[in-house]
Amino acid sequence: MKSFFADTLRLFLGAAYLAAGCLKALEFYVFLDDLNKFEMVPAPFLVPAAIGIIGAEVFFGLSLIVKFRTSLMAFFLGMMTCTFTIALLILALRNQNANCGCFGTWFPEKVGAAAIIRDMIFSAGCFWLAINDHVEESSGKGVNC
Repeated sequence: MKSFFADTLRLFLGAAYLAAGCLKALEFYVFLDDLNKFEMVPAPFLVPAAIGIIGAEVFFGLSLIVKFRTSLMAFFLGMMTCTFTIALLILALRNQNANCGCFGTWFPEKVGAAAIIRDMIFSAGCFWLAINDHVEESSGKGVNC
């Protein structure tokens, strides 16, 4: 049962991050504008940061789907999503009425409690997957006494 849950979570998170990255890539300039509103990346670094975020989401999402180094990729996604959550929290505290930018204009969402809670749940799922997958990997490799 644990394996079924882990596989379902892995596929769901992989698909969600892959979709998020692809949707951002399809509307690159909209994502750049959303990223700029966060006021956390200096203007000269906006394009490289946007490309890095999109590339990471696509790569890590695909990695989860095909089970390539699942614990490591899930850990990186969890850390990245924690960073997004902090950025959303800062924007919410500033009372800025901005688009979250997570899924582009395909699924628009304003910065607020719903986006923050979703990202916290995604982070928790990523970290659970990283720990669970790592435990499963290491449980098969032991010293025979």
